[in-house]
Amino acid sequence: MTQIQLKKISGLVFLGLLMTGAIILLLVIRSDVENKAAFGKEKKRLNDIFNLLDTAYWHSFEKNAALIDEAYRISGIIGDSHSMVRALFEKGRYFQELEINDSILPVYTRALPIAERIKADTMVLMINQGIGRFYFDDENYHPALVHLTNALDLAEKMKRESSLASINNDLGLVYRNVGDPEKAIVHYINANDINKKFKKERNEASVNINIANCYTDLGKHSEAMDYLHKALDLFYKAGDTVSVNKTYVNLGASYMNKKLYPRAFDYFMHARLYCEHSKNFKDLGMIYLNLGGYFLAIDSLKQAEDYFRQSLPVFFQYGYNRERIEAYKGLAEVQKKEKNWEEAYHYYECSVQLQDSILNFQTIKKLSDCQWEFESRKQELKAELLSNKFEIKRQQNIILLILFGAALIFIIMLFFIIYLSKKKAKEKIMVQQLKNQQLEETISMDEKFREMEKRHHSTEIEAKNKELTTLSIQLLAKNNLLLAIDDWATKAFEEQKMEKINYKKLQNFLADNLNMDKDWGQFKDMFEKVHQSFFSNLKKQCPELTENEMRICAYLRINLQNKEIAKIFNVSPATVLTNRYHIRKKLNLDRKTSLENYIRQL
Repeated sequence: MTQIQLKKISGLVFLGLLMTGAIILLLVIRSDVENKAAFGKEKKRLNDIFNLLDTAYWHSFEKNAALIDEAYRISGIIGDSHSMVRALFEKGRYFQELEINDSILPVYTRALPIAERIKADTMVLMINQGIGRFYFDDENYHPALVHLTNALDLAEKMKRESSLASINNDLGLVYRNVGDPEKAIVHYINANDINKKFKKERNEASVNINIANCYTDLGKHSEAMDYLHKALDLFYKAGDTVSVNKTYVNLGASYMNKKLYPRAFDYFMHARLYCEHSKNFKDLGMIYLNLGGYFLAIDSLKQAEDYFRQSLPVFFQYGYNRERIEAYKGLAEVQKKEKNWEEAYHYYECSVQLQDSILNFQTIKKLSDCQWEFESRKQELKAELLSNKFEIKRQQNIILLILFGAALIFIIMLFFIIYLSKKKAKEKIMVQQLKNQQLEETISMDEKFREMEKRHHSTEIEAKNKELTTLSIQLLAKNNLLLAIDDWATKAFEEQKMEKINYKKLQNFLADNLNMDKDWGQFKDMFEKVHQSFFSNLKKQCPELTENEMRICAYLRINLQNKEIAKIFNVSPATVLTNRYHIRKKLNLDRKTSLENYIRQL
């Protein structure tokens, strides 16, 4: 085949590969777009569900249970681990609110490892707190402490003060129940510090009741009463009539346990009056039940029976089945004391039947939970299968794209290999030429830069030398003037044209200003700024040089003539020549070597 035919065949192969790759890429993009659209729709539904659960969570238990199940199902389909953990947490919270204790722990223990794996710290915190509360309700205090402490550590690390308040309150409850009320009080106080900071009066009041219970356990009744009254004041301030009623009932129950029946009765009646005044009929049943217990304790059986009977319709209306059982037991106890055995048996049987109905309901609920567990696992498996399918398809697309890319790269390399080989030789030549040119320019620039620096330095030294010369001439002129004045003054004094006292003053003034050492010091300071290390180098060359000889060397360094130096020293030029001879001798200079040139080279 000719070279032209090879190029045509290569071009056709390249075009075919390009079209194949484009088709594959379009299919991959279309698949991704469809998946993203489906996932986006499901993700929006998940967000809507969680918003509904946040804004109106406990308005309808059945409705919200269905929403939670739907959220869990969708999160499993789209493989959203964060939403799955959130749905499981909401399911556990739902079970806790309904006190379906057997179903709480399995849900939370499934959620916790997922939350830890995806590092959803907020959910890890809340799930640990939920598990801790479950163990507390189950009176299993050691694991409760473990999980609540984990939650506390994480809340402190995340600086979630709102969570710190509730966790400290939960830890206080646990420590009180394990018989350590003092440590419980520490956690309660920590919780209330945060509640006060954020002005959460209801929470602060509830914690005050818990603190009061701890002080009661410690036998510190006055402190307990103080905290109960603080709680009452806060509940009044917050307008929380429900909690006011419960606080009164709590106070009454505390006095009942201490057999202080009159005080207990006062608080029960306060609770009743406040409840009726605020039309809080929901809690009225508990007040009637406690009043029935009070009258039963003081053997006022008729009044006890009336209050137990009044509590029953309230409990029935609001679905308080456990409280109805207590009311039936109270009625049975009243009939037992009146020796109405048939009536006593009847009420006891009512309590047993109601207890059985609750157990049956819980059994049905457990079956429902098992069904939910089965469906949840089924959805997880479906989601895993679907995720695997997507992953296999994605990997297949990636392999096709890799193969296409490899073929494309091969064709491109085939087209450009000859071009690159030719270009490489040209580039080598051009690069070498460019390097040579850059090297020449660099050398030229360095030489120019050094020459400029040398010139600049030489000019600078020359200017400084001129300044030193000027200073020397000025000092010389000053000395000449002062000497002339001295001669004039001496003649005037000798000719008695000047008084002796004035002559002495003038002589002292002239002596001060004709101080050669002072002039030399001024000159030396300026000289050393220009010619650094001159004197030290000179001293190294010839340590025998005297101070005057070194001064002469300095004046020679700035190009002063012998006559100028003689005038500065106030000596004859011959004396300067003699000094120059001694300097040359000490420096061991031969006749051919110029003293000035030698000094300038130092």
